[in-house]
Amino acid sequence: MPVCKIDRTTIILLVRDLERTEHFYSHLLGLNLRRQDGYGSYYLIGELGSAVEIMFMAGDARPGNTPELLFDLPDGGIEDAVAGLIAAGVNIVTPIGEAPDGWGVHFADPDGVPVTLYQKNHKPLTLKESI
Repeated sequence: MPVCKIDRTTIILLVRDLERTEHFYSHLLGLNLRRQDGYGSYYLIGELGSAVEIMFMAGDARPGNTPELLFDLPDGGIEDAVAGLIAAGVNIVTPIGEAPDGWGVHFADPDGVPVTLYQKNHKPLTLKESI
């Protein structure tokens, strides 16, 4: 049984120069990117369809640390998902922590590929009813 429900995927790419990246993807390839505040300055985000988006963040772009997959938890419940992942033996790389407008957790897939679960901060951290 799945440990969570996901409905949106974000592909995150670290880039050395956001302005150069914006010019390349927006002006040369026609991707509609918008600037969002966060992570100390801004990042770029664009829709690739109804369920996939691409995000460009300033960072040290090296093979192995980019791209990253981010799955959105539309109903929340990130604590429940992490508990299920741990129970399944998944390596949690970074515990639940603050992310722009929400919460995120980083873990690795069986091949070591970085994966993130994210939920908006207005969603509940657990979907289990409290007693």
